[in-house]
Amino acid sequence: MKHLQIYHAFKLIVREGSIRKASEIMGISASSLNRQISAFEAELNAELFDRKATGVRLTVAGEIYYRQFIEHIARLEGARKTVVELQGGSVGLITVAVTGELVQGFLPSQIQQYRQMFPGVRFKLVPVLRGNVDDLLNRYEADIAVVVQPEMTGKSEVLCIADMAVCALRAHKEPVRLQDFVTDELILPDPSLGVRVVLDLFARRRRLTLRAAVESTVRIPSVLMSPTALQFWLREDVCDHTPVQSLAHLGNPTARVAVVQRGGHSLSIAATRFVSLLSRNFEQIGVSGQ
Repeated sequence: MKHLQIYHAFKLIVREGSIRKASEIMGISASSLNRQISAFEAELNAELFDRKATGVRLTVAGEIYYRQFIEHIARLEGARKTVVELQGGSVGLITVAVTGELVQGFLPSQIQQYRQMFPGVRFKLVPVLRGNVDDLLNRYEADIAVVVQPEMTGKSEVLCIADMAVCALRAHKEPVRLQDFVTDELILPDPSLGVRVVLDLFARRRRLTLRAAVESTVRIPSVLMSPTALQFWLREDVCDHTPVQSLAHLGNPTARVAVVQRGGHSLSIAATRFVSLLSRNFEQIGVSGQ
């Protein structure tokens, strides 16, 4: 399996853009890793990287080999999962790519529910931007993705979708008014997030200008909010005792949440069961399935 180790090292160098950074993650010296890569290049009779003072990048030959390496890694991972299947899917690893809105409440609660039934299954969460889902899945870096307002290009397959209500959070319980969007401090999702896309559209339709006091990729804890602060997030992602205000009387803005996999890819038994759990729970919060 010597080549498999160098494939993983090669993939890590490409991801980090640096032999030094990859070596630090691997826990070996940069000179040792560079010697391994140089020996591998000599074996292939091809330079895989352009080495520069600022880092490395793939050569044309490197790009060709890189595609072969990640496909080989994926095939071996598929074989490993097949062995796991023989154990009934009760053990294994599910890698889930997730956008920032769902990392605090919704997805952890789903994982907790699943692991109560199958405690031998482990999870790895990988952050992803909604526009990068196809690329990440097709680089075999996740089994599935759970994404708010995904931007799809047709390379991936949607397994189930839900329209989740966007809500307001603040220290007191009075209903949110349109003028509060102007007078209160606004804690808004980062512009890269799908919830922000929904809020910006909501504001444009009402000719409001949203001015953020704070922008964040994750929800701000209620204890850090001022009494006049308004924060917006998905209702299903609020898991503490912060007062949650419905925006139904203002038009009930909703964000679409999708569970996605690589097109034409077969999931493991463990991942298939997790998707089934998500789909069932989606049906309780107003989902359309596909």
